Amino acid sequence: MKKTTLISFISGLVIFLSCQKQHPTQPYPQPDKTSQDKLLRSINWENGMITNFEYHPDSSLQLRKDVTNSSNQSIHFIWKDGRMIEHFNEIDIATNEYIYNPANQITKIIHRLKNNNPNRTELEFDYLPSGHVDELHYFELYEGVKSLTGRSKYLYDANQDLYQIENFDQDGNLRLIYQIESYSPPCKLLPWVFIYPGIQINFSLYNYPVLQKMNRFPAYIRQTGYDLNGTITSQFMLENILTLDSSTVKSLEIKTTYPDSPQSNSSISAEFSY
Repeated sequence: MKKTTLISFISGLVIFLSCQKQHPTQPYPQPDKTSQDKLLRSINWENGMITNFEYHPDSSLQLRKDVTNSSNQSIHFIWKDGRMIEHFNEIDIATNEYIYNPANQITKIIHRLKNNNPNRTELEFDYLPSGHVDELHYFELYEGVKSLTGRSKYLYDANQDLYQIENFDQDGNLRLIYQIESYSPPCKLLPWVFIYPGIQINFSLYNYPVLQKMNRFPAYIRQTGYDLNGTITSQFMLENILTLDSSTVKSLEIKTTYPDSPQSNSSISAEFSY
């Protein structure tokens, strides 16, 4: 399997640390009423990248800007009736659309080209009575034919904490497992701040329907890949080390460890400003 680089984790693993967790009776994105001085304004990364955030007057997220010495990119968030309905990077050719059910849960994410080409990827979520994600199905729609390409199954402990995600291919073969072995202390979260458009690596864990049910950050994650015979083909561990002020995140260090390739081990840190 393709090895994950650390830079991928900047967009895919630091997904949801921020300033306000949604109230459990309103599980999907109502505008955040947190006062403007409590909103996350920027993240300064050790590698020199600066991530800035802009908000609407009602404190709902409007724009994320990633700035480096060589490039700038802006990610836009489109809202309607208190729901985030579209999410895109202005330099990409594709966008994500979000479909909700009457219970205000995201049931489908459509990843399509901005030119309205009918070919697309559709991600469909099934829920448990508790509101936690039960399964995620991946479909490709090509020339009018919709085909299943994969499935993710979510497992929870007695406290309703997610501890494992099992990823299967289109034929039902187990190909990848994420094990969350520990969590951070409780911290304030706003998932939309860090979720990138598109279908990023580790999407089965780092997507809004899964993250919005968490009030703690996964601190130690083990990823294991399998071939069609059930033999382990790859493994790495991710460690997220948070510094908190009460429940507000002040800094984060991300460490990745590859047992079979220690020369690929790496880390990066970031400071949060409000």
